[in-house]
Amino acid sequence: MTNAAGVHSEPSSPSPFPGVDEYRQILLWPLALDVTGEDTVADLVAEQASEFMRQNADCPWRLVDDPLRHLAAELGEPASAKVRAEPYAEFVYFHDFVRQFLYPRPDEHTAGTTALQIFRRDDVRHVKIALSDRKSYVLRVDRCNLYLFRLGVAILAVEVTNEGTQTKLDLQDAMVLEDLFRRVYTPYFSWDEKGHSYRPGGIPRSVEWLDGAHKPISSARGETQPSDGPAVDPVETALSIVDQYREPPVFAHWADLLGLNLRGSASPKNVPVNVTWRHVVDERMPFMAYIRLAKGIKLPSIYRGDWTRICFADPPDENEQGTYFYDPQFIENFEKDHCYDRFFNSGTRHMFAGFSYVVVCENSGFALNTIRNHFRHMYFQMALIAHLEFATYLTFSSRLSSATIKKRDDIAQYRKRVFGIQEDFLEFVHLFRFTGISSQMQAQEMFDYWRKHLRLNDLLGDVKEELATASANHFAREANEQTNAANRLNVIAIFGVAAGLTFGFLGMNLIWDGKTIDGLMDAVLQGAADKWFSRFLLGLLITCATLVGSLLLTGRAAERLLSNRDDLTSPRDRIERAVRFTIRALWVIAVAGACSLIVLYAR
Repeated sequence: MTNAAGVHSEPSSPSPFPGVDEYRQILLWPLALDVTGEDTVADLVAEQASEFMRQNADCPWRLVDDPLRHLAAELGEPASAKVRAEPYAEFVYFHDFVRQFLYPRPDEHTAGTTALQIFRRDDVRHVKIALSDRKSYVLRVDRCNLYLFRLGVAILAVEVTNEGTQTKLDLQDAMVLEDLFRRVYTPYFSWDEKGHSYRPGGIPRSVEWLDGAHKPISSARGETQPSDGPAVDPVETALSIVDQYREPPVFAHWADLLGLNLRGSASPKNVPVNVTWRHVVDERMPFMAYIRLAKGIKLPSIYRGDWTRICFADPPDENEQGTYFYDPQFIENFEKDHCYDRFFNSGTRHMFAGFSYVVVCENSGFALNTIRNHFRHMYFQMALIAHLEFATYLTFSSRLSSATIKKRDDIAQYRKRVFGIQEDFLEFVHLFRFTGISSQMQAQEMFDYWRKHLRLNDLLGDVKEELATASANHFAREANEQTNAANRLNVIAIFGVAAGLTFGFLGMNLIWDGKTIDGLMDAVLQGAADKWFSRFLLGLLITCATLVGSLLLTGRAAERLLSNRDDLTSPRDRIERAVRFTIRALWVIAVAGACSLIVLYAR
């Protein structure tokens, strides 16, 4: 491993995996709202929250009365204390604008007017994770919270620990739990030569949620791998869900715990609201882990290869500890890039990998109380904010893609959706995006690690570019529509000018009373019997002829005036066009003058 001075060293000889007195893991499962109808995102989230708050017997989720007390129970505080001190320490740890987001007043929270609402399940007390028929872990569940974000993101937070159970763990077990428990669906299938069938790989055999008496909470046992001689082909079952939903098949135990309409799983029972959520990351949930080593074990006794496996949640080497999962040269800068060793000499190492945060500490009162409480309170809130931002960026990108795909069907609806996304993005950036969350130096440094490894700034740039492209497309469409409208108005104006010229020329009763018209009729019609009707027909003919001529002249003039002059390649062309236009204009003036003289003469 690498010590605080940056010198690589390894334990002198192989030894059994170090023991772990306490292992604590918090899974953070980000979900995105599946927006398909006309409802806004905020309305759909409010509908989901309202269903939870109806407090019906079928819904296990209950609204947390006060977000400051988001944990059902504190650990390590004196039993005689009537008021817990940890919520206070958590509150003052953050900036005021972060407090407004995380800890709204209880009346605002219960009224549903806050940007973030927290719900809790109290019926889940234990979980049984079986790797095989002989190997299983029974862990205590200390937290099962659901965070609903107004902009269409939900995060399920589940905290498990071996503390207070009969499950004994070592560092190898911690690696296994990091790797397998967080799996949401099967990542691949491997061919079993012995069974002559495909079997899911990289997942536990089963996961089962238990109540306080260690009894199953629901009928969904969470079998992730088929028993020997499965009646149904697991590949065929998984592909059927992919074919139907175009989503990965989420395991039953996670869908059952969540209790939401979730794409990629059968709809849970007694979910009356028409709000659907979907999985947004891969099959591995982001997680946090707290590892308190057994007494007498020091951090330098852990192999560097095992440090990398713990950080990246890679499976252990079953035969030998200390081996590398990756090529050592590939992770040459592991300590610099992923380890926060401010207090390494004091027996604490923090590690970050974007999807994971792990703190390993030596066994001491400081680790048992201060570090663990910080892990469950301050560090958890930091992780929650970071992963909320991460999931929100993915949600914005998905909403833009969905709106673009459907824009061919309804352009007006496309505009409405893009404007809605822009408004939500503006609200998110100015109210719920935090680059600094605390005045504490350690909090600043650790949060920078989270943001760096989650690539939050890069994702922000991607969403901004997508929004800018959508906006440019919208403005181009608007400009084109305005141009078309102006052209239509020009056509109407041409008809108006032509009509004005026509009736101005033929005005003052020329057709009906003029002597010229009477003479023309006598010469052409030779004293027709119905002189009134003949006069009408002749007047109509003259009017139509004059109108057509006016339209041709006006349209030609408008074409010359409104045409793009960039097509003239030389000054000579420009002069010739100006001369031709001037001659035509003089000709029109001359004709109009002649007609005026005729009118005066006729009268």
